[in-house]
Amino acid sequence: MACAEAEIGSIEHASYIDDACIETLLAHGNQTFIVPTVEIAYSMLKDLTGNTPAFMHERSIEIMEHISEYMTKAYRAGIRLGWGTDADRVTFNEFPGLEFIARKAAGFSNEELLKMATVDSAALVGLQESIGTVKEGKLADLIVMEGEPDINIEDMKKLPKYVFKEGKLLVE
Repeated sequence: MACAEAEIGSIEHASYIDDACIETLLAHGNQTFIVPTVEIAYSMLKDLTGNTPAFMHERSIEIMEHISEYMTKAYRAGIRLGWGTDADRVTFNEFPGLEFIARKAAGFSNEELLKMATVDSAALVGLQESIGTVKEGKLADLIVMEGEPDINIEDMKKLPKYVFKEGKLLVE
């Protein structure tokens, strides 16, 4: 709560956010973003690596239940959630898009997830005038995914089909 009271820009993880924290964030002008990294608890819950210790699997059940209740409550109360990951490179390569899948499992809609990853994250880093949406005059830094992630968030498990930087195609 001290971060919200001090109007710190972002709080990473915040896995144990509760009603008091949500109220404090809102009472202090909602200046602080939360950047949850849900894929860690989710990967242990699903034992994606095949080597999650039993005690960590049990703990991940509690964590995911808490995140599902309180992160969605915070977001729907108006707290902005940015996008981040704590996945190591090996896990990221093996499970691209895992944070999308984990947050979906926590109860967020596809539209909410895509907004967090774009609009809200651009605002988090103070670049909402340049990036985060597709609009004339913005930088046109964007990715194009195969499929329709607004309908099926599983489409985010693939690598982008195209990557544009300042309107120039970098990856095809």
